[in-house]
Amino acid sequence: MQAGALAEFHGLPKAYLTKQLQALVKSGIMRSTPGVRGGFSLARPSSEITLMDIVAAVEGRADLFQCAEIRKSGVIAESGLSNVNLPCIVQIEMTKAEMAWRKALAAQTLDGLARRLEKGAPRVVDLTRQWISAI
Repeated sequence: MQAGALAEFHGLPKAYLTKQLQALVKSGIMRSTPGVRGGFSLARPSSEITLMDIVAAVEGRADLFQCAEIRKSGVIAESGLSNVNLPCIVQIEMTKAEMAWRKALAAQTLDGLARRLEKGAPRVVDLTRQWISAI
């Protein structure tokens, strides 16, 4: 499907969606076919693509939370206690939460989501298929 059609379907600016699609192509999730009849398609089966794959392709793999070490400023720093060699407890908890989030996303494939959508919202699936067949 062409980027313009996908952008129209989702109500997004074409330039924005094209940037995201290129990230998915670069990561091997999608493939791009150039030309008038070209467009984007999945590069591998939907049962092998997880939500975590997509998030990593679009957002990158860097940790979401970066400790700014604010304890090394202000009153604590002035007291000399900021030199205590303890890990940032906020960073520890944020890392635990992020790992749980990443694990949950990695457990969800596109195929599984599609099956859930077909069961839970068949009219949405029908409308989508009708729209695709009309373009």
